[in-house]
Amino acid sequence: MRHCHNLNKIIWVLLDFFGTLGKCWTQDEVRQLQKVLGHQFRNSQGKTAVDPKLRRLLDVTNVPDHGEFLTTIARELGVTRPITDRTITEFDQLLERVRSMSSMFNDVELVLRKLKRKGYQLGIVSNIWCFDVQHVFFNNGKLHRHFQTPDGKTVMVLSCEVGAAKPEPDFWKRVLELTGAEPEEILVVGDNEDEDIQGALDAGMHAVHVCRLGNPNKEFLDVPRIQHLTELLDLLPDRQVRS
Repeated sequence: MRHCHNLNKIIWVLLDFFGTLGKCWTQDEVRQLQKVLGHQFRNSQGKTAVDPKLRRLLDVTNVPDHGEFLTTIARELGVTRPITDRTITEFDQLLERVRSMSSMFNDVELVLRKLKRKGYQLGIVSNIWCFDVQHVFFNNGKLHRHFQTPDGKTVMVLSCEVGAAKPEPDFWKRVLELTGAEPEEILVVGDNEDEDIQGALDAGMHAVHVCRLGNPNKEFLDVPRIQHLTELLDLLPDRQVRS
């Protein structure tokens, strides 16, 4: 299997969050925010759709104040409707609704602990809104503690902090900078065919495709495909007993 012949070289296991470690029962938050902003977008067939530019802006904009964040997004989209207190309130309600419907998969804690015992360095690679970082990685079961290196460094490559999103080359460049690893020493585990799998392969890294909901939209014949994260433990050898 291309990029997967020699898993013995892997030092870092980098995991996507949404769809891999965590789930969110609402998939329509971008469309809802588009409505809150009053932004109209039609696809090539003339049908109302989510603007892909909005989706990317949400992932790469790092402005902590909600009003300033919305103003920045609206300006980039060319939206002329003013950002009012009501707009900000509706956005706050949207964030709370999404957070209340989000949780980690049951197999995550066990797998992360066992991967560390096997001797792997762990990290996060996520396209994520800046407002979700504290909730997802620090408040929600203190997930960040699994991604600390022996010297206390936490490796979380987040689109909102990098200013680039998977699968853009600048995102993967930042991965290499933070890990200090070579591409062939990195395994990316994710559910999105384009962002996680193809993005990692294009960057010269290994990849494992997580298909928790069943059959994928695309099949990468040269990439391992798993339905449960626990299957990673069988795929990856124990680094501590390698010769």
